[in-house]
Amino acid sequence: MSKPEVKVARVISALWPGGVEKKLTVLLPKLRDRGADVQVICLKEAGELAVELEKQDIPVTVSKMSSRLSPFGLWRLRRLFIHEKLDVVHTHMYRSNTSGTIAAKLAGVPVIVNNIHNVDSWDNKRQIRTDRIVSRLRDCTILVSKGVAADYIEKVPIETEKSRIIYNGVDTDYFR
Repeated sequence: MSKPEVKVARVISALWPGGVEKKLTVLLPKLRDRGADVQVICLKEAGELAVELEKQDIPVTVSKMSSRLSPFGLWRLRRLFIHEKLDVVHTHMYRSNTSGTIAAKLAGVPVIVNNIHNVDSWDNKRQIRTDRIVSRLRDCTILVSKGVAADYIEKVPIETEKSRIIYNGVDTDYFR
């Protein structure tokens, strides 16, 4: 009997060429090859890297949000999470972290994870206050370096057992 797949949605604003987005195009096929059923949900538009993921059989869906706290957008995203019967929602960057976390909680997704990729990710204090509230809904926050962890934990105090530092991997074959 084969091990059941874990259904994972990675949530991001769009898949335009950037560091986080390019990491997803490398990482998601590897997760799929290890038995995860992975997909990407974009909250603004697909972006040009969506084509690259779809060529690798990673589905990309757009669930437009007019703003990160739009009631209609959150409800639509919640319905999508329920329809997909997701086991894990993994969000990236502030706006997607906020919307994806709230919708996943409303949908009853068993595991909610977010990624913090940068130092000083917020535009203003209201965003920091929002993230302090929303962070309580998550099961884990992944921080990509000690510097990112120090910055995030200073602004959004989270329980240490709910955070992990996981450095971005680098495929050294690319440089040969």
